[in-house]
Order: sequence, then structure tokens, then C-alpha cells
Amino acid sequence: MQNKTELVKNYLYDIINKNKSETNFLLPSEKALCLKFGVSRITVKNALQELAAENLIYRHQGKGTFISFEAKQKLHNEKQKKINLIGLVLPDLNSNFMLNIINGVERYLSETDYRIVLYCTQFSQKKEIAALQELTAMGVAGILIYPVDQEIYSQELRKLINSRFPLVFIDRTLPRLNAHSVMSNHTLDVKMATQHLLELGHRNIGIISTKPDGTSTIIERLKGYDMALSANHIPIHRYYKLYDLENYDEQWEEKISLFFQKNRSLSAVIIFNSDLCTKTLYVLEKLHKHIPDDISVVAYADDYSGMDKFLPIPLTSIHQNTLLLGKTAAKILIRNIVAPDEFTQNIKISSEFIIKGSTKKFSKGRSSENAASRSS
Repeated sequence: MQNKTELVKNYLYDIINKNKSETNFLLPSEKALCLKFGVSRITVKNALQELAAENLIYRHQGKGTFISFEAKQKLHNEKQKKINLIGLVLPDLNSNFMLNIINGVERYLSETDYRIVLYCTQFSQKKEIAALQELTAMGVAGILIYPVDQEIYSQELRKLINSRFPLVFIDRTLPRLNAHSVMSNHTLDVKMATQHLLELGHRNIGIISTKPDGTSTIIERLKGYDMALSANHIPIHRYYKLYDLENYDEQWEEKISLFFQKNRSLSAVIIFNSDLCTKTLYVLEKLHKHIPDDISVVAYADDYSGMDKFLPIPLTSIHQNTLLLGKTAAKILIRNIVAPDEFTQNIKISSEFIIKGSTKKFSKGRSSENAASRSS
């Protein structure tokens, strides 16, 4: 973690670097720097003395502190060798969702002196811990992390947050861990999807998801589903929720098939990620369920963007703004490396709800058939 002198020095260094071509550029006053960072004058003087020793500034009694003539050449020569590293820790690299996060981070960092070191944890907390340990040992300036789904957080994460190490969660918040986060508005996403199905006349609406495991993303999506049903005075049935699937679940086909066989009254389903969407579409085809005539489908379909012609039917879907997620997370991290925010930021980014061919109005002719199926 940076000490106070380094904090002020790095802030001034960025100003000098951006304005090095303007000889005699006036830097902020000592008083202004003390107020900005809440530090003593001695701390500011120490930072200025270090910059003066590097011939980047000079001080003129009564007039202020200025960028030196030598700064332009010195920083030009150092530009190629000064690269700061940040860590990016993701659970997998198999989806457009994750790749777009990487692209968003890279797009923001391309305008800075920071570059990423990428780690993939494969949804393993053990690998996540190893990644965090290696990154901190490497001396990265900060870390962006999409944490694995676990009810118990690793001691490594707790240690970093408690030490106020620059760290931003992507698409997650973890209860009782006070860290910056950037995520989709999951509650609103699923509330909107559920409301769409209710407006089409569906009342028996199912959910297919991986395990919540204390992770905010799925908990918030389930909350959105419950809120929409409650607002419309529709009973919330536990058996309409399938959320015991693991990441990389080898029994996915059996579990999803059994879910539909036990709940034949379902007329619609909301699927919580692209991978489960692929698997659910496969199961529905094997069960001879036609979309949307037999069942309407809404899915988080980030991996299917622009691929309608390759799908059995264009999907009504929730598209998250993953590029913006990555860019915003990177922006917050860099800002907190340079000058830590006093308060934790939890930013929610709106998704786009796109209505296509996989949903339709519920046919009242099916209601008696569904009721009979459920009772049998």
C-alpha cells in the first residue's frame, strides 16, 4: 500500500507527465495538496523534495512550484520503461461475457501506463487464493477480480480488503466485505424479464440457475423474480426454482430434465446464464418441447449476441453491458491507486432487455392441461 508521501508524489508525477511539454507549468500549491489528500505540510514538502531531486520540478519563492525544463526529456526517456501492472482475476475464459470484460479493461488501460496480468481460476477458490498471492508478490498496483461463488470468502481476500489494497470486484459484491464493485443491475434485470412474462399471461414461471452460495449476483436475480411475482400477487413456489447446479456440473442434463418433468405446469422459464441456456435448449428439444408454443424462454444471452441465425429461435434475452463493466471497473481501480476514495463505490450498470421470438402470449387452452399435468 502506498504511504502518504508516495500518494502525493504519484499524483504530482501524473500532472507533470501530462503537462511536461509546457515549460514553467504551475503545479498545485502546498496548501491545496494538503487539503486534497488530508496530509500535513511536511508530507507534501517531502514529496516535492523527491521530485526536485529528480529534476522534474523547481520552486520559485513566493510564486510556486513549476515543471522543469528537464522534465520533458527525462520523462520521454523513461516512458518506455515505466509500466505499471494490475491483476485481472476471472473464473473462466470460455464466454463472450468474460472476453468482453477483458476488452473493456484493456480499452481503458490503453490510455494509461497500466497493463494487466491475467489469471483464470476455473471457479476454484484454491486457484483464486494462489492468484492473489502471486499478484501481490509480483508487486501489482491493484487487482480487478470476479470472485468465485463461495459462502466462505478466502482469508486472502479479507487480508487485501482490510489493508485497503486497491481492489475492485467485477459483477459481484460479497456481504461484509467493504470493497468497490461494478456490476449489472441484476434485481432490475430479472424483475423486468419476469414482468414481461406476466404481461404475456404466464403465471407458472420457472428459474434455472447455478447455486447462490452467498454470491450477490444470483441472490439479487432471485430477488427480482420474487419481487415481480409478489407485486402481481402470484404465489412463489420453491419447486419452480432450479438452483442447485454447479459450475461445470457433470449431471446438468439429468437435473434440468428432472426439473421439467416434475414441473409440467411451467409455461415459461428464465435462465440465469448463457451456458445454462445452451443446456436448457438442448434438454427442451430432447423432451420435444417447442419454443415458444410449449414454453416461453428468457435468458441471459451475452454469448449469443448477433448469433440469431444459428439458434433454433431468436431469444428474448437480457444483454449485460460487459464492455462498460470492464471499463468502469478499470477506471475506478486506477483512480484508487492514484488517490483512494474515502467511501466505497458500488456501481450498477443497466442491461438491455431485448424481446424476440422465444416468448409469446400464454394460451389459455393450455391451463387445464398444465393443471392436470401438475396434479399427475
